[in-house]
Amino acid sequence: AKMRLLLADKQNQAAMARLSKVFVGGEVLPQPLADQLAQLAMGDVFNMYGPTETTIWSTVWEITKQQSVRIGKPLANQQVYVLGNDLQRKPIGICGELFIGGAGVAKGYFNNPFETNARFVEHPKFGRLFRTGDIARLHEDGNLEFHGRNDQQVKLHGHRFELGDVESALMDHPTVSQAVAVMDGEEANSRLIAHVCNRDASPIDESVLKTFLARQLPKYMVPFAIHVHSELLLNPSGKLDRRAMALVSGRLESSIRLAVSRNNSSSPIEIHNANELSWDRQRLNQLRETIREELQLDSIPDGARWSELDISSLDVVGLIVRIERDLNIKLPVADIFRDGLIDETIATAVGATAVGASQFPHYSVSEKQAVLEIEEGLI
Repeated sequence: AKMRLLLADKQNQAAMARLSKVFVGGEVLPQPLADQLAQLAMGDVFNMYGPTETTIWSTVWEITKQQSVRIGKPLANQQVYVLGNDLQRKPIGICGELFIGGAGVAKGYFNNPFETNARFVEHPKFGRLFRTGDIARLHEDGNLEFHGRNDQQVKLHGHRFELGDVESALMDHPTVSQAVAVMDGEEANSRLIAHVCNRDASPIDESVLKTFLARQLPKYMVPFAIHVHSELLLNPSGKLDRRAMALVSGRLESSIRLAVSRNNSSSPIEIHNANELSWDRQRLNQLRETIREELQLDSIPDGARWSELDISSLDVVGLIVRIERDLNIKLPVADIFRDGLIDETIATAVGATAVGASQFPHYSVSEKQAVLEIEEGLI
């Protein structure tokens, strides 16, 4: 994620040519980014892999042009094994869980024997190993290929698949620079949702993306909805925060379902004409001022649309949480992503609170949830 930000700047791209060695790691290296690095760098570029529990780096692979991304071979004094559930080696070309042994393996987690026993194992043949939870396969040339996490496998409509496969397919589209797939809802009501970032401010059409995916993936792996953002949420380490994106996904889908239910009902809250709503003028002004303050705007011009504000998905989530926490008003997020008028969104939100609050479910943000979202970097 940080490398993408660096390469977004033309000066940084030029600086790449002056570096003799470039090491990238910390999260999955997408193929388009690997190709870009190989194109820009005049020196050697390496993809580094390894969890903290094995002292950061355990394998290395040199990035070259026109070659699929690998995580490479083990460093000196490190050993890697692709094992099955029976802890026996998988044949070459067959996926299994990646285990790491050697000098870098830690003793365990401090004051956490349960987690230590779960992740660190004593293998009868290979000695002490760390169970990474990563899925990989070994190629005939001895290089490892990463195939996602074993905890990213999901089941939808009776079909099991890896979220990483959906993300990889999305990343193959030329307008997408980043992608994350998450599940929204519980069991029978669960749906696959994707979040993407556009490349070089190129417009992204959701229907075009779905058609593109349908040519590569089975129907059940095509997301129910694809949300476009200027940026995806990162954790304090600068890695993609899947947990936070799942929270965002749930909030967006709840808001969209709520908006649909409004439009399909005859209740007063479906009215979008500000003159027909019976709201409290003071709360209207409070909401308008809170939006202006939270988004750090000098003013909100009459007739302005959400797209005219230079705000990110991170700003939207922070705005939702603050308004619901401070004013107990549910902001109709669907209006924002449909590029509605700001004044119309305010009128709808305040009108729904004043006129029809009892006619639809109110999705509140608990104090604990607000704290969680703050800690996860959402606001």
